[in-house]
Amino acid sequence: MKARYEAEAAAADEKRKRAGRKRRVKPKTVLVPRPFGPATALRVHATLRAALNAAMRAQEVPRNVAALAEKPIERRRRVKPWTPEQLGAWLDVIAGERLYPLYHLGAFAGLRRGELCGLSWEDVEFDAGRLIIGWQVTGISYRKAKAAEKQGHKISYRVRLKTSEGEDQPVDLDSETISVLRRWRRDQAKERLSLGRAYRNDHNLVFTSADGSPLDPAQVYKVFKRLIRRHGMPDVPLHHLRHESASLQIEAGVDIAVISKRLRHSKISLTSDTYGHLIGSVGKTAAEAAAAVVPRRQAG
Repeated sequence: MKARYEAEAAAADEKRKRAGRKRRVKPKTVLVPRPFGPATALRVHATLRAALNAAMRAQEVPRNVAALAEKPIERRRRVKPWTPEQLGAWLDVIAGERLYPLYHLGAFAGLRRGELCGLSWEDVEFDAGRLIIGWQVTGISYRKAKAAEKQGHKISYRVRLKTSEGEDQPVDLDSETISVLRRWRRDQAKERLSLGRAYRNDHNLVFTSADGSPLDPAQVYKVFKRLIRRHGMPDVPLHHLRHESASLQIEAGVDIAVISKRLRHSKISLTSDTYGHLIGSVGKTAAEAAAAVVPRRQAG
């Protein structure tokens, strides 16, 4: 296929040269399946195995051959979060940026990108000091809604979370993060007043473009990458802020079960497998504290 596309491009080039045109014709791109890792392979295997189990129960197949497949070993990559000093310095230098409140919330509350983009003011409980997470704006839902608007239709940018474990879950906030959100709400109100009827925030979203329209999750990612490069931070994906939230809690000595609940993981083992290597000196402190609880007549 690639050779055919190259031959077609070469023939088109010859025609253009004879016509006095200099711009080269590029060959068509050969689409290559996107590679996937062990985690995706395990999900595909689980889906296929469940489907074949259902077929066995319906007596449509004699056995489940997926049960005999050799499954890949999933090894979680060790996350390398910024130090608290690095995070603090970076947040200080971007404090004047429009998306600073979004990145601040991501770092201290551990929200995912889609959850940050889909958060509504109705989900923020200032008096209780917490958020209720149940909606998100994904790259797919954003593009679908944008395409529908161009055709004169209107569909929601927001969709429910993929898993039931994460739906409508409370996330407690620290006092500084609450103050950041309060200041941002006042700034957003000023934008709404200045634009008047041109302002369009149908879902009363916390984080929006200047005209009130939903944020493109891809743009949120690009701005994050630009800001960390500009200020000399280690190059990491936006999801790194969620890891920062976990590492800060570990550094503060928070129990892994509490961290798992705040991150809305389905299992504590997932939290432990991902962040267990960060416990370090905190584990030593916990060991000493546990030993000190037991009264002894004399040292061992």
